[in-house]
Formats: sequence, structure tokens, C-alpha cells
Amino acid sequence: MSTSVRWLIAQRSLELVLHAGGAGLERPIDSAVSSELLTAAEWMVGGEVLLTTGLRLTDDPAEQQRYVRSLDEVGVAALGFGVGLGFDAIPQAMISAADDVGLPLFEVPLHIPFSAITRALLDQIAAGRSARLVSATRAQPRMTRAAVARGPAAVVGELADAIERRVLLLDANHAEVASSPAPPDPNDLARVRALVARDPASAGAVFVADDVTFMVTRIGSATRTFGFLGVVGAPLDEVNRMLVGHATSLLAIEYAKPQEVRREMALLQTDVLGSALDGVVGPTALRVLRRAASPDDA
Repeated sequence: MSTSVRWLIAQRSLELVLHAGGAGLERPIDSAVSSELLTAAEWMVGGEVLLTTGLRLTDDPAEQQRYVRSLDEVGVAALGFGVGLGFDAIPQAMISAADDVGLPLFEVPLHIPFSAITRALLDQIAAGRSARLVSATRAQPRMTRAAVARGPAAVVGELADAIERRVLLLDANHAEVASSPAPPDPNDLARVRALVARDPASAGAVFVADDVTFMVTRIGSATRTFGFLGVVGAPLDEVNRMLVGHATSLLAIEYAKPQEVRREMALLQTDVLGSALDGVVGPTALRVLRRAASPDDA
């Protein structure tokens, strides 16, 4: 579970006060950055909480609004404004702009160091990642047991539950084999098939449409494709990608089983036939030979 702006504002020890942008409280946070640059947006990649005292901001409302909007445009999760240095209070123009775009804007009291906010966020993010890893270590054995006892469809169900996304399994001809939750959305199925058709030999592909991520992973060996695993939903983090990789490996092994069985059967037939030709076949070996030659009639 990601760390949100709502979680940060709720930390009483930090004494943060939300002034605007309540619509964006569920925005996920992945880091905290402090900057006094008016062009700070140029150095952001999205998901940050930007902390500033506004030392380089002027009293020009238009400039203040441009500053807020520029941060929102690059995906900054929230803006923390330290009062008592450059400004005694957050400028009204910034509050209005933040409300307009839904960017959470909160006040940081003078006696609260920015490092305290950063440390709280980093600790929470680390705890969240640790919890996801623990969850993944529990999901992997469940997927393995599902593969052994119930087959590919059960693996798809366990993966969908673990990563909380829609999962589709297609065969080598792009026909649907399993979906969780079922039945699959026709549009999702069509997009996954289109993604596969772009490059069937590729190990995987990703496509984003309308804020929904479509990811496809090829299931197979170096020389043969057994099928494709599609995941539909929010972008996957590193833990979820690890689970998708585990499921893909399990499915590849599951699909390869018939080949291994046929190979072992051929070896058995060869050995028993060799014994027959050597004249050392007894009643038991004869039954094995007949069974290997025609399992359905045995």
C-alpha cells in the first residue's frame, strides 16, 4: 500500500495544516524534496512532496499561481510551505491555484524542520515496501501450490489476488484460457491481444491508455511460445513485477510438462523394447511394454 498525502497530513507530531487541494489527498508519495528554486518543477519527476519556504517567490499573485501550477503539471504529490521566513502565511494566490488543480498545499510551522517530514516519509515508505515484500513471500508459495494442484487457471487467480489487478491468460493462438476476475472485460481482452500481436516473440510489452496500464509477458522457452500473461490496471511496482515473473515461470513449467512426459515415455519405450529384443522380458516387463505402446488400452 502506497504512502499518501492524507497519511502525511495525519501525522500529529509534524503539526502540518492543510490549506488547499483536499481533492488530491490520496495522491501517492514516493519521496520528499526541499527546494527554493522558482523552476523546481524542472527537476521533479512526479510523486514528490516539495518543501519550500518561498524565499525566492515575489508578492506577484500571477507568479505564485504559475509556481503552483508548474508543480502540479509535472506530477508533484503535494507542496509543503514553511511559514515564518519568506512569508508569515501562505499567499492566497497559491491557495486558490492549489484548490483549482487539486494539489495539496499544507503549512509547515517554523519550529518543524523539513528533515523531520522527510524522515517520517522515508520511514513509512520503507515500512510499506517491507510489508509488500512479506506479502509477496506469502503469495509465491500459494501460486506454486495452485500450479501443482489445480493448474494454470488457479495460478491466474492467485496472481490476480496478490497484485490486485485483472490478469488474463492467453494461449499461443491468443485465445482466452483463463481470467481473474472472470469474465474478462471485452475491451481489456482486445487491448491485450493487440499488444501481443505487435511482437509475439518479444519477452514482454507495456501499453498505457486512459491511465490504465496493459502489460503482457510471454510464456515459453527459448524456442517455443506456450501463451501470454496479461495484466491490466495500475502500474506495477517492483514487488508486483516480481510476482508476475514468478507466475510466468510457473506457467512455463506447467505447460512444458506434457513435453517432458512424452520424452520420458519415449525413453521408457526404448528401454523396454531393448529388453524385449535382448530376450530378457518377463511378464511384468511385457505389461510395461504394452502400456508404454498404448497407455489408453492398458
